[in-house]
Amino acid sequence: MAFSSKASVLNSDFARRLAHIAERGATLAMPGLRTAGFMALSWRDLAGLGGPGDGMPLVKPNLSMAVKVAIDETVRAMLVPNLPLPSAAELHRVRGEFQQAAALYESRGWSANPALYHRQPPPITSPQIFRRRVLGLDVEHLQFDSDYQPRSGEPGADRWLARSANRKGHAWLLRHHDRPRPWLMCIHGYRMGQASAGLAAFHARYLHEELGLNLVMPVLPLHGPRAGRHRSGEGFMVADSMDTLFAVSQGIWDLRRLLSWIRGPGEAVSTGAYGISLGGYHASLLSSLDGALDCVIAGIPATSFSALAREHLPSSVRTWLERAGVNWTMIDNLQRVISPMSLPCRTPHRGRHIFAGVADRLVSRGQVNELWHHWERPNLHWYQGTHLSFNLDQGVHDFIDHALDSTGMSRAAAARSSEYASRAA
Repeated sequence: MAFSSKASVLNSDFARRLAHIAERGATLAMPGLRTAGFMALSWRDLAGLGGPGDGMPLVKPNLSMAVKVAIDETVRAMLVPNLPLPSAAELHRVRGEFQQAAALYESRGWSANPALYHRQPPPITSPQIFRRRVLGLDVEHLQFDSDYQPRSGEPGADRWLARSANRKGHAWLLRHHDRPRPWLMCIHGYRMGQASAGLAAFHARYLHEELGLNLVMPVLPLHGPRAGRHRSGEGFMVADSMDTLFAVSQGIWDLRRLLSWIRGPGEAVSTGAYGISLGGYHASLLSSLDGALDCVIAGIPATSFSALAREHLPSSVRTWLERAGVNWTMIDNLQRVISPMSLPCRTPHRGRHIFAGVADRLVSRGQVNELWHHWERPNLHWYQGTHLSFNLDQGVHDFIDHALDSTGMSRAAAARSSEYASRAA
């Protein structure tokens, strides 16, 4: 984060932590109140008595929707108060790192052209592959040395590379061995990364067995077996935003290496990327750097980490950070190098697909709408649900089938694709 020098504010570290502890307790009691407030506003909007005026579909309030919203709000209440907060000393270090990074990125032209920041990674050579049985499926566990290094001169590089478990790349594979097949890269969400969670979230059995796809499910940095002794995802979205920047940069590096591997001789006839939540962010950015994707599906995607922070941080923490000199505009500018909004999508327009929930309480409709416009208004499906309910919506599954069928990834998806197309018409 970027800061002005305000010693008096930094010296209020103890008071800020006391305020955060009090607000944490209040936050844990808020899901019911927030759910009730959201549903009341939804009834108001449906009655035509007000509304966001954003041109997007209205929420259809009912008991089922209230339950879905309550689940989103409960997860939010559990995640947000447990995000680690920086001490005054840490804020001082972060300020110095951001000043160094901003000057470095400007001098090397990365801020002006973020594509220059991302190097072309080398192909994976001699990966290790282990076979295991997960949820009744024969899964291959691919491991490889990530070989990612922050750019020369980037502050915080030594701290990042000290995470030994994160230096090993991992991916779960489901593949047919009869002939070359299309490959779909399924990129998981925040706090995921375990094989069982990925297989369930992506309906992997259906994609693999019924649609005939080969699947590669990468493990993002700091997640799953890359988390080491920490919880999956811990350290990814933190106030120390250089770590967030490194995490995304390394994630994209590893995804591009995996794409190179599955596109090896006799392997892939076509390739696509499908990400959910944090994975949707990565899939969107990947489509800006890889020009050979036939299909990209961004599911419930975020597009800005600083916007997420502004939306979800407790007000006491946000106020304290801003009084300490946090400059959100400078943070946005620094994170341009990892933003899917900074570069044009290179996937053909007919291959771009987005789905999102009208009542998502974790990723705002505004972020989804910004990506839709940035991608030149491709196929977009709004479902009557929330962030965590996408897998309960049949329309989402039909939409994914439509994306795979319309881009030639899987002709076996034609039946449900036709159902989606008829409803959309």
